[in-house]
Amino acid sequence: MSYTPIARGTTDWNVPVNAAFTDQDERITVLETARVFARKTADESVTNSTAYQDDDQLLVPVVAGGVYAVEGFFVYNTASAAGIKLQLTGPTGTGLWGFIGLSNSGGNLDTGSVRMSTSTNGVGTARLGGAANDLVSIVRGTFLPTANGNLVFQFTQNAATATPTVIRANSWLSVQKIG
Repeated sequence: MSYTPIARGTTDWNVPVNAAFTDQDERITVLETARVFARKTADESVTNSTAYQDDDQLLVPVVAGGVYAVEGFFVYNTASAAGIKLQLTGPTGTGLWGFIGLSNSGGNLDTGSVRMSTSTNGVGTARLGGAANDLVSIVRGTFLPTANGNLVFQFTQNAATATPTVIRANSWLSVQKIG
């Protein structure tokens, strides 16, 4: 990758792909690597279980030796008594990501709190509360796989109940190779 310096105060932002500029101590790089998205097209649920299950659609490929920016947006519905547990799992590697629970309704588990999960084996976990309406969790982080495979979103109930815990359609997971 080559870097093309652009003078301070430049107003021409037509930077070619793979070019970069410096502004004193800042460096911005325009990457040509594509962001890979997986989007749910249908709701998926788990009932009476605390065992993690792979989401049927939220998985993205990663290649050993890469450095990936990870992002996800998950709409879920779970009873307050059940709560929800979320995690990413994948091939061996290291990562750091945080799940942020944006619920502002009454739940019994860490409602509206931030959970940071550090991983040395490709797994990071979060535990969030529930309510009688749809809630949102967001994940952002970095993953450095040492083997090829898929980064997979998993979920389950925190406490097993007969009321389904649902991940809604149009939730998504994405990665972009940044190094």
